[in-house]
Amino acid sequence: MSLFQNKYRNESIRLPNYDYTSPGYYFVTICADNRNNYFGSIEDGVMQLSEFGKIAEFCWVEIPNHFKHAVLDEYIIMPNHIHAILILMDRKENSSGQAQEAFGKPVVGSLGTILRSYKSAVTKMIHEKDIDSPKKIWQKGYYDRILRSEKGLFNVRRYINHNPKNWIKDKLFIK
Repeated sequence: MSLFQNKYRNESIRLPNYDYTSPGYYFVTICADNRNNYFGSIEDGVMQLSEFGKIAEFCWVEIPNHFKHAVLDEYIIMPNHIHAILILMDRKENSSGQAQEAFGKPVVGSLGTILRSYKSAVTKMIHEKDIDSPKKIWQKGYYDRILRSEKGLFNVRRYINHNPKNWIKDKLFIK
């Protein structure tokens, strides 16, 4: 943490000077607020989606309908988080020249813009469906890793597919 205007602030966990509109494979993890098990439960190594989990999945599969350059790869909705590989394709029409997001200035089509839109859509649908739903659904931000090799892609796909079976050992597991 560093100081800005005599207040502590969290440093960005994004890769410095990286263009998050670049074509590539991105492994992302999005966590529920306080890692609450909003999205379902694991029973005998299989994820059972709650109503909130079904909304989270519906919105995830809708991403390519709203961001034409986004392609979905493996994903899993877990009780309190989502793991996914999101592929960004080349966007010839992106001529903004602005590659990095500055604080408060989203970049059209960037990984951050897509994930913020997703989280917003899920939150809105949950609140419309369930009047007693928690006000805050998501933890701030998300985690990402740029996948740069076939081996890395293979390993992450395997990790995602085995996540429900390994839930009890997962660092995000909370009873």
